[in-house]
Amino acid sequence: MQFSYLVVEGPHDAEFIGRLLRLSGLRKLRKIEDLAAYWRPTIPSTFPYRGDLLTRVPVPVFFQSATHSIAVHSAGSISRLVPTVEETFAILGAKRAEISSIGIFLDADWQIPIPNTFARLKAEIEAVSLATPERPGTVNQNGVRTGIFIFPDNHKPGTLEDLLDECAALIYPELRKNAQQFTTGAATAALTKKERREFEKPAGRLKATMGCVANFLKPAKAIQNSIEDNRWLCSESLALDNISKLDNFLKVLVGL
Repeated sequence: MQFSYLVVEGPHDAEFIGRLLRLSGLRKLRKIEDLAAYWRPTIPSTFPYRGDLLTRVPVPVFFQSATHSIAVHSAGSISRLVPTVEETFAILGAKRAEISSIGIFLDADWQIPIPNTFARLKAEIEAVSLATPERPGTVNQNGVRTGIFIFPDNHKPGTLEDLLDECAALIYPELRKNAQQFTTGAATAALTKKERREFEKPAGRLKATMGCVANFLKPAKAIQNSIEDNRWLCSESLALDNISKLDNFLKVLVGL
């Protein structure tokens, strides 16, 4: 069995990566008895986690086949990506040596150039005794396979929503058009500065638009529910250049 550990920023990133894994033949695990014993120590055994009633218990999402067992872990923020790897290493102890591959997935920062973000992550990863790839979107295959993928394409600023937008343009074109029109109209609404803060960030309008599409498909549910259940990622969208590159990177990383 090959064990892979993938760390992402948030739950919708985890579902996007998970959906690609499911399309590659792995199944998402729900019951702990189906989970490989190797990962059991990573599941917190007490609640509330660290005494905080409001903190989500940081359980990875697990995907498995006859040959692969993959943990996809939401770190919560960019600053928590490598610390999450370190904490999991500490939990696994000597068994960390059994991990076949480690991947980190994050959005491109609009303020910090991608080469700078990659250089910082590279230094942090090497500090925990892991080899790193030469550039984002590639995999170091010397020993433990390691890779860093920076959404949307390892080159330009953006977020996972840029990839969702490409999928929506192909799979849900009319729904996307209507969502864009609504977002454009809603942007003129009289709101407080605090209420407009998230929308006015560089990716705010696109996130709102993709949220509208997802909320139509899954009313009153989080966008990750739509990513999991709807056709954002399917045989047709896998042919899109950026989606194909991400899918190929993931397959090389985890050894599919």
